[in-house]
Formats: sequence, C-alpha cells, structure tokens
Amino acid sequence: MSICLTNLWRLHCGSIVLFVISRPVCNLFNTNQKTVFFENVMLSENNSCEEFMAICYPGIVKNVDKALESLGGMKEIEKHNTRSLELNFHRKSNLFSRPVLSKRREGAFLIIRARRLIQADPSSSKQTTNSVQLDVVGTLSSIHDFSSSLFDFQYLPMRKNEDGQYSEIYSALVPSTKEQAERWFIPPIPDQELFLIPFSFTRLCTSSESILSREVANYDLETPGRTAESVRIGDSARKNRKTHTRMAIATDEFPAEPSPLAMKQVNQNTFDPAVHEALEKAFSERPMWLKYSLIVKLKLDERDVKRLLPKFAFHIISGPWGRNWCRYKYDPREDINSWKFQTMHFPFFRFGFSFSIFICLLLLILLVPGGESVLSEAFIKWQIKVSSIGIRSSKEWDKLLTMEPTFEYTEGCLPPLRSMWYQMCDIHLPAVEELLSNRLSENQTESHPTDGWLKSGTLDEIRELIKLDFKKTIDTLNLKASESKTNKGD
Repeated sequence: MSICLTNLWRLHCGSIVLFVISRPVCNLFNTNQKTVFFENVMLSENNSCEEFMAICYPGIVKNVDKALESLGGMKEIEKHNTRSLELNFHRKSNLFSRPVLSKRREGAFLIIRARRLIQADPSSSKQTTNSVQLDVVGTLSSIHDFSSSLFDFQYLPMRKNEDGQYSEIYSALVPSTKEQAERWFIPPIPDQELFLIPFSFTRLCTSSESILSREVANYDLETPGRTAESVRIGDSARKNRKTHTRMAIATDEFPAEPSPLAMKQVNQNTFDPAVHEALEKAFSERPMWLKYSLIVKLKLDERDVKRLLPKFAFHIISGPWGRNWCRYKYDPREDINSWKFQTMHFPFFRFGFSFSIFICLLLLILLVPGGESVLSEAFIKWQIKVSSIGIRSSKEWDKLLTMEPTFEYTEGCLPPLRSMWYQMCDIHLPAVEELLSNRLSENQTESHPTDGWLKSGTLDEIRELIKLDFKKTIDTLNLKASESKTNKGD
C-alpha cells in the first residue's frame, strides 16, 4: 500500500507541518487496524476526526485576526461554507473597494500531521531515522483559492493639498452618524469636491483572454453555388427585425406617401376592417397623434396599431413634434395651428427631488443607523410624493388606481404612468391654456427647429405649472386619506 502525495499544500502551524492529500478517505488506511506500516511510514488513526476547510490566503499572514476580518470573520466564513468567500482588505473602512471572490473546489482530502521518529544508535554517536509517523488530524471537503481571482482597482477618496500631500475625504462623502447625514440638508449645504468612480467594477471574477478567430470555421467558399453571403454566421442568432416605417427628423423633408414595402406588408396581413377604418378616421380628424394616445382613444390592440401605422403616417423622431405620428402630405412646419400638436415630456417619477438629493437619501438608508426615519422626514420636508409613495388605504387612492388609462392631463387627476408624453392640445389645465394663448410667436413665418411655433421657454413654464398642480393633487389626496384614517380610528 502506498500514498500518492498529489495536490500538496504545506500549512505551517507552529512547528507542525500539515499536508493536504488528494485521496479518497477509504483508501488511505485500513479501518480494521489502528496503525499501518508501509515503506518505513507509520500511519496512526486518531479517534476524534474533525472536518476542516482550507483557505489559500494571497499574502503573508502576520496577524490572524486581521486576516479573518478581511474575509468577513468566522461567522461569515461559516456562512459561506458552500459558496465562494469574499476577500476585502477595506471591508469596513472603504465602500469604494471591490471584494475578490475565491474559487471553491470540492473533493475528499485528509489533513495529516507527519512526524519523523529519530532513534539514537547505541554503537554510534550519530542519530539515525527509522520511521515516519502520520497522524490523521481531520478531513477536508473544500478548498478556497484566490490565486486565479481577478483583483480589481481599489479606490480611496482623497485630495491633493497645497503642500503636495494627500488627505482622505471619505468621512465627508460617506456619513457615519445621523447628525452628519442631517447636516447635508441644513443650509448652507457644504460644497464637497466631486469623487467620480467608474460606473461599475468588472463583472468577471477571473481574468479572461480574447481569442481573435473567425466565428465560422471549416467552410469552403470554392464550392459551386456557395458564396460568402450564403454562409450564415451563428445559426442561433436572432433574425434581423425588419421595419418599413418612414422616419424623419425635424429638419428632414417629410415623406408624402408610405413605402411600397409597408403597403405590401399591410396587404399581406389580414386586419380587422374596423381597426383600419378607426385609424383612417382618427388621422382625418387630427393630422398628428402619439401612439399611446391612439391606443387609448380608439381602444385598440397595440400590435394592430403598430402594424397599421406605417400605412397612414410617418414617425417624427426629434424636434418640437418629436414622438408624433404625422399624416402623409402634412407638414406641421408650414401650419401655424400645428402648435397644438407640439409634444412635451413630463417625468412624474422625478417630481420633487434632484439627482443629488436622491443619492443622499439612498446613502441614508444604506449607511446610517436609523436612516429610514431620516428618510421619511426628508420626504415630508421636500414633499417627495410620487404615485408610488403615499397613503394607499383610502377610497380616493383606490379610485385613482382603478381608473381607466388616459392620454390627457386634467386638473386634479393623477396620470396613469410615471412618465408621460403630452401634446399641447391634450393638457386641460386652465393656467396652461391661458399661457399658451399668450405665448404664440407673433409675425412668425417659419417654425423654430427646437421651439416650433411657441416662444422659447414656454415648455419649461408649462412643466412648472403641471408640477404645482400635481403637488396640489397629491397633498389633497393624502390629507383626505389621513382624515379618513383618523375617523376610522376614532
């Protein structure tokens, strides 16, 4: 019987050298005997056999506690017994560092303590070695190795002083207490330097090499009838999506008729005549529509509208009439009354707070103990109430949530979506209607490439008016909901 010392690791623990041997446990020793001798090697079985987990730490360990802390501590190591470990040298002190994942390998291993027994020869003053004793310390089922892992860049927030030295600004970027977090919202707000880190760390845990080779190999272009165009690269690739919609930007010449391929596609498909007539009637009444407005107005299936639209209209990509589907042979740049169909985008989900405030509130939740309470106070202070935040237990909220979709903005009503596109004629707000009546450009013979027939800055004023009405509606509904909740409690 022999032992093959393969996949050998030396684990130094004091004066003891432990070997991890990659062999099945049942083949290493005879269970009927306590000690087995072979080739001057003695293997003794220990009655108490423990189970171990090996970690190949990528560094010289002088402080075991700090090494365990970089791995998350003993609790985290025991928790990740069946998963990869995370090695982070700045685990608690720097959020801008990326952990390194270990490569976990499973198997059946033994941890053996080897002792060389030295006996003195009475006839000689020299010492001779007669045997080696191997004690089974325990079993090993998994090994965590960081040698093949990819160590990404680590970022430490700091700035360069006038004397050329660097000082850290981590405490100014990431609050550690509730008081420091609240300081961000009390004027004057401290002006900190920007610390811009990459958008994301690498998504791969191991390094990879790009092999530049042809996607398709072993095909012969010299075969008769076989051309490069007939060779399909990647048979599982998705087929190219074909669209026959005519598109135009604000400065292009608008098309006067649909493309022949669009007409051919419409003629090949069978559509309900009622859908065809409804779209034809809609474009005869109004020359420009938003696709969502057509679907809601006519109560049609989105797939039918999408397939039939290229026959009746072309799509304007940019400009004052961007996102509109315009009837053929109609040019809004030549009609002063087309200001009614100019479009405006309103993101309701961003109402009440800027991007910087959003980042601050997110840090409150993630980093500061008790940050949820600070967050709720901030929401009340800035009145950040979108459709997904508020009291939903009242009849007013339930009525709004179950209402039918609409493409028009009406005073005192919430929009059906968190982001809406509106035409000027679909905003039914008295303040906006009064503003539009006074903001038409006078003595203007041509439309502006960005403002159309309206004066510059009109859309910004309309957004502010919609914001005020939206805020007023939210506050009114929340007040009614709170009163109804109080009455039920009484």
